[in-house]
Amino acid sequence: MSSISFLRALSCALVLAASTAASAAPPAPRPWTVRFVYLVSADRQERPEFTRAIAKAALEVQAFFARQLGGPTFVLNAPIVDVVQSDREAAWFYAHDSGNAKDNWGFDNGLAEARRLLGADHGQDTTWVIYSDGPGNSGRGGGGITVMPEDDLLGLVGEHPTQKDPRRWVYGMSHELGHALGLSHPPDLDRVPNAIMGRGFYTCFPDACELTPDDLAVLRKSPFIFAPGERPGRLDTYAYDDGIFLRTRAGNGVHWIERTRERSYRFVEVASDERDFVLDDPGRNLMIRIPLGGGTSSLSTDRGATWRPFYALRREPRTR
Repeated sequence: MSSISFLRALSCALVLAASTAASAAPPAPRPWTVRFVYLVSADRQERPEFTRAIAKAALEVQAFFARQLGGPTFVLNAPIVDVVQSDREAAWFYAHDSGNAKDNWGFDNGLAEARRLLGADHGQDTTWVIYSDGPGNSGRGGGGITVMPEDDLLGLVGEHPTQKDPRRWVYGMSHELGHALGLSHPPDLDRVPNAIMGRGFYTCFPDACELTPDDLAVLRKSPFIFAPGERPGRLDTYAYDDGIFLRTRAGNGVHWIERTRERSYRFVEVASDERDFVLDDPGRNLMIRIPLGGGTSSLSTDRGATWRPFYALRREPRTR
């Protein structure tokens, strides 16, 4: 893409990102996308420059991943930024005792509010990047969730009191998004000074930032990473009284999501034959066997040694 075309696309994307008002109900997210959210506190008003800066940062990090991966990258939700009005005051986000260590309060509270308003949670077919305007200085990411404070919003628009370069805050978000996508800190930080998942986000820009070979290996297996032009597609739907199982084609193969009224859970398809799909959720130590044509599924909590009847499933007709 030429530089002119890229700038035109960026301009259009920023207009789209700014078009979701805090009073409007945001649309349901597309599956297997990275969804950026700006939570506006009850005692604050939306700052449109924050909305535009979040969208610009999302596009810059998306392009950074594409350069590092040789083309593939994550897909952004549409609009890029959902602006959502909270009924919590700004101070609540980093001062409310969530019951965990104080350093976790901002993450816990930001996720709790996004969960209440938007259904955000771990283990979904959405990776969430949640900015709040709560005064805090501790961004954090992991398990499909990133939560960032007012410090980072100020940084993105060049208003941070000590670190004025917005790129430090763009790549700081990239670091936390990396954690949400399953990346870890490098084992030897001194050997990779420009690594985004190390200390690189402080100094590596504009063109020295890097994902390590270990990072790239993890991302190439992620269902959130797509080659240019690829998009997720639904293959099969199995419904039960309180939820559904969705079999989808995502970045590196076939993946499953169970959606209930309250939460979503992600499974890996570990086997299939002419009768059943076998799904694994190692984090919860669950395996589920789903009959191809529908019927009674089976549940195992001992890695497949024994099975017991589970949900009665009906296979829904495929739709294009």
